[in-house]
Amino acid sequence: MSIKLAYQILMYLIQWGLDLLGIFLSKEAKLAKVLNGRKRTLERLKLLPTKSKQRIWAHSASLGEFQMLWPLLERLQSEFEVEIHVSFFSPSGFEHAENPYNWHFHYLQHDTPKKAHTFISLLEPDIAIFAKYEFWLAHLDVLNQKNIPFFYWNTLLRKEHFLKKFWAKSWVRSLSYSKIIFCQNQTTLHIVDSIMPNTPKIMTGDIRFLQTQELLKLPTIFNLEEERSWLQKTNIVWGSSWKEELEILLQLIPLRTPKYRFIIAPHDVSEANLKSIESSIPVATQRLSDWQQKPLEDTVILVDGIGKLRYIYRYAALAIVGGGFKNALHNIIEPLSCGIPVLFGDQHQKFPEAQDAVDAKAALHGQTPNELADTLAFLLFHSGNNQTVEFHQSKAKEFFLGNTPNIELAMPYFSAFLPK
Repeated sequence: MSIKLAYQILMYLIQWGLDLLGIFLSKEAKLAKVLNGRKRTLERLKLLPTKSKQRIWAHSASLGEFQMLWPLLERLQSEFEVEIHVSFFSPSGFEHAENPYNWHFHYLQHDTPKKAHTFISLLEPDIAIFAKYEFWLAHLDVLNQKNIPFFYWNTLLRKEHFLKKFWAKSWVRSLSYSKIIFCQNQTTLHIVDSIMPNTPKIMTGDIRFLQTQELLKLPTIFNLEEERSWLQKTNIVWGSSWKEELEILLQLIPLRTPKYRFIIAPHDVSEANLKSIESSIPVATQRLSDWQQKPLEDTVILVDGIGKLRYIYRYAALAIVGGGFKNALHNIIEPLSCGIPVLFGDQHQKFPEAQDAVDAKAALHGQTPNELADTLAFLLFHSGNNQTVEFHQSKAKEFFLGNTPNIELAMPYFSAFLPK
């Protein structure tokens, strides 16, 4: 039995199992939302009017991937007369994605030949765009059978990706008909080139850098007096910090001078966790909400709300980002966008941008909190050749700008299939 046939049989078995399970699920269950959403999608597609514009189908797994597609779809809409349809695999995208342009939202159908054929036949897309690594074999096969051009946007592959396995030839064969694969980084570009040498591909960078760049255009949440206060000291920020990053802070506090202000933005802002942090720090602390009312001198500031960290980074000199000691690294692109270097733990295998930043000297990492504390102390209180905060700040700026995609570079590849 071929791998492809085995996959199709497995998909049918899963479908039957899900249909049976759906009978017993609460309507509010995540899986029930997906199953019911798929049925409603087909019902809505049957009522679609005859096409009056070229139709783009873009697929994203969930909200994060949709946000990667957003700048591209927005640009395509401004350039061409198109009707945009977006499909999701997860309710997190379908239910929570912003939709100011009234794009059509759908659920992707289960990946069987019959379901995929029904979905694509009803939708009748002129082109299809997949975000990141949505490799649904049955849907790709139908697109190829119908000669519908498809593209992959912001694709990310790691060295151990399944497409490199011997049993993945059916996927590679279907993917090789992609009109172009826009790769997030050089590693992805090399992998795609090795398994699909004749398929067009280009390295366009990580779209998250572009999204973060756009966030910098938002006005600050701090007033002029607060801004002046931020700028009076050199701010060192613990962003989305965990227990391990707090250990680094505790080692730095005895070395603290009036020059530096330490700011903690914990990943958990619950009252219990805030109190726990306050009790563990041997110097005076002040919550940000209180600081904004009446700032005190010489305190460690504790951020006690969500959504403020990205603005605080604008006034920082350096950031220690949490999660790197658990292979759950938080967002390092936001601080890098502000031109500040980042420090984090050594377990960041799932985050290729982290190693790229380290290689570019825009970031530093350590195997243990103690090791990272020593690195941070050297930067703040000793320094040396190519080991100054200012040196790494310049590298952070270079790294961010060098990895920010230019959407305009992608437009010619779509122009051939979306004539004006």
